[in-house]
Amino acid sequence: MEISKFIRELQAISPNWLQMLNADEQIYSFRPYPSTSKLINNMLYIGRLSRLLPLATEERLNFLCIDDQNGGYDRELLLASFPNCNIVLTSHPIQFQKLCDLSTEIFLAETKYTSYINHMMVAANMNKGPQYLVDEAFKLLKSPIVIIDTSYKVIAMYNGIKIESRPDLDTQREIGYITEQTLQRMKQDKIYEKLRASKYPSYDKPKTEQYGWMTILVYIHGIEVAQIAMMEYDHPFTSYDFEFLNFFSQLISWEMQKNDFYKNNRGIMHSVFLSELLDRKIPNQRIVKLRKEQLNWNDAPCLYVFTVFDNDATDFSNKAQILAYQLQHILPNSRYAIYDGKLVLLLQQNDEDISPFLEGGLVDECLESNQLTGILSNCFSNLLDIRKFYDQTLKVHELRQIISEQRNIYFYSDYMFYHIGQIISEAYDLKDFYHPALNKVMDYDAKNNTNFLDTLKEYLLHVDNPTLCAKNLYIHKNTFFYRMNKIRELFHLDFSNGMERMRLHLTLEFLKLAELTEEETLRKGKKN
Repeated sequence: MEISKFIRELQAISPNWLQMLNADEQIYSFRPYPSTSKLINNMLYIGRLSRLLPLATEERLNFLCIDDQNGGYDRELLLASFPNCNIVLTSHPIQFQKLCDLSTEIFLAETKYTSYINHMMVAANMNKGPQYLVDEAFKLLKSPIVIIDTSYKVIAMYNGIKIESRPDLDTQREIGYITEQTLQRMKQDKIYEKLRASKYPSYDKPKTEQYGWMTILVYIHGIEVAQIAMMEYDHPFTSYDFEFLNFFSQLISWEMQKNDFYKNNRGIMHSVFLSELLDRKIPNQRIVKLRKEQLNWNDAPCLYVFTVFDNDATDFSNKAQILAYQLQHILPNSRYAIYDGKLVLLLQQNDEDISPFLEGGLVDECLESNQLTGILSNCFSNLLDIRKFYDQTLKVHELRQIISEQRNIYFYSDYMFYHIGQIISEAYDLKDFYHPALNKVMDYDAKNNTNFLDTLKEYLLHVDNPTLCAKNLYIHKNTFFYRMNKIRELFHLDFSNGMERMRLHLTLEFLKLAELTEEETLRKGKKN
């Protein structure tokens, strides 16, 4: 084991490094000093500081010394006498035999841990799946383990014991999913946020529970695919339990990569067809129909393109494979292709339900946990049009850099007016298309210190909900009614006319686009 790890295990007696030349030096055992045998590398020598100086050497050795001189030693002389040695002092009063006993316990624990790791490596090579690995780990540690995937489905779970204080665990075993109560508690305690930040097992013991839990996330190519939780049941956790669970998470990652989803040839055929559609290589509906029949694609009246972007990754392809598998669990009526460095999903639905993509939903959580961005196109019905709707997602990806909204999921429908504004501005002055009353409203606000423009924005967004408008404006509902009557009176606007409302709303979107585009141009100018 590394000498630095050994020293960490001695924290109870407050060891201090007098000289650290190589904290990663491997030590395989310990001996007392002075010793009649020759001093050798990779051994830890334990003794009293007062008896160290006569052993002066230029060899690369490791010493753990009891400071029996209470700090009254010549530091410079010691370091000059042992220029190539790691030297650690115990500042805590301790008997020599007690220090040897502690060292023996640490080396025994390390040997036990190493044997456990070897046992689990043999188990992993048996190719019997995650449940077998959970069973083997329980034989060694006597600590119950539960593994769930990112859809909160139980992948594997301990067997052989009943935990009376946690009947919900039996419920999880029965239904095959984590219970809603447990999930909400984990979200409330921000367990996932802690795990994503640390990338190492995290310990948590709720005040109301008898046992604590150690938890870690499982990753494949940087994508979060599962979570492992181990209960502090048979013994209090030690640092070796944390190390074991960290290693175990890597074994589970390896085991999950053996799954058929990772090398599914049929899935590749779906991806090829989708890529050909995106490249406009499918000439007509007859070929589309033939390919759909070959691949057993159902006819669905509502199609969407959902594109996932990873702005930071240099190679998204490996991560995208795992992410696609996760998203297909959440969106079962979907096909995917890794296309032009992005993950592109085609959603085939019987209706226009987009609830899985709303904030706080499973898709949103999946993207947030992996620091990715997704964009949903408008609905369409003809597969040959897929490229147009894929381009919608690309346009939103471009526009969101200007609009500067920070979300996990974006919708083309929210950016459609900005897109229209950009197209118009390429050939015309966008101001020529503004509703004439809007400039008058802005001039009036500037001269009279009123908030008619903001009031008008809220009204157009929530025409039939004056209560919400007033709430968003932080004013009384009667004040909102007063402002709207003044706007009608001063600017001669007819809000009962749908066309009038549409022109006003479109102008407001154009104004925002023009303002943000100007800010973006100024920012780029400063950078250059």
